Amino acid sequence: MLESIFPSSGSGECKAVTCVSDLNQRCPKDLQVLRNGTVVACNSACMPFNKPEYCCSGAYSTPETSKPTEYSKVFKASCPASYS
Repeated sequence: MLESIFPSSGSGECKAVTCVSDLNQRCPKDLQVLRNGTVVACNSACMPFNKPEYCCSGAYSTPETSKPTEYSKVFKASCPASYS
């Protein structure tokens, strides 16, 4: 089953992205959303860490300064059409 990521709040013209593999199974422990011990979602690194380098903000707000992180690479592997 293909999964999709849908943008929520924020600004800009973000589009939904369909993934080619189960992102929840590949989700790093730090980003997992659990329900009854089962991973039901995978947060962006911005959610738990709230740092500019993970949120593409401040000094990291342009494609030139915001480089892929270990977390965004997991998303990119499962969802190749996503921006990373």
